[in-house]
Amino acid sequence: MQTLDDLTDGVLAQINAVVAAMVITAPTADWDQIALLVQDAHDIENTIDEKIGQIGMLALVNMPGFKNKTPLSDTINGDIAMVIEVGESPVVWRNDPLTRPKAMTVAQTFARSLQGLFIPGFQPLRVQSGDFQRDKKRQIYTVAIETTQVFDDFPGLPAIPVPAVVSGGLAKLAFWDETANAIRYLYIDDNDVKVRDA
Repeated sequence: MQTLDDLTDGVLAQINAVVAAMVITAPTADWDQIALLVQDAHDIENTIDEKIGQIGMLALVNMPGFKNKTPLSDTINGDIAMVIEVGESPVVWRNDPLTRPKAMTVAQTFARSLQGLFIPGFQPLRVQSGDFQRDKKRQIYTVAIETTQVFDDFPGLPAIPVPAVVSGGLAKLAFWDETANAIRYLYIDDNDVKVRDA
């Protein structure tokens, strides 16, 4: 099963691909000068300050978080959210005449390239918002994206699931419901078969 590291790597790879494409299509815009960072770094705060002070533009891929929609079930089934931040120090980054992209343009370009992006093990990415954050010295845009883990296996369950006896002959079997896009449970007893969410 894919991990959140795979998701982060996939997003970073897409951003790198976009930057490479922009270098070809807009060679005077210095897209290749944008510092690309991942939040999972040893000294991220000092690195951010250093890059924004030297270069003036950076993109930061933050670590994803997840919300379990079925906390009472045996497995995690939920939405995953992450944020890409684009920060600019206009005093350092902008040239005259202005040929370099503003933070707003970079954020929008990344958002367009991430919408619908397929990363194996996850549903296509959904861009939720692009928000401007007020700052006296910098322009900061956050691009919020979401996805859902695709469960192709169930850790802790056998490869061929066997019903677990719950009580009094009632059995419970976990399965992936493609239509509901969620883990559901089949409850079986002598007289009835029901599908439930937990």
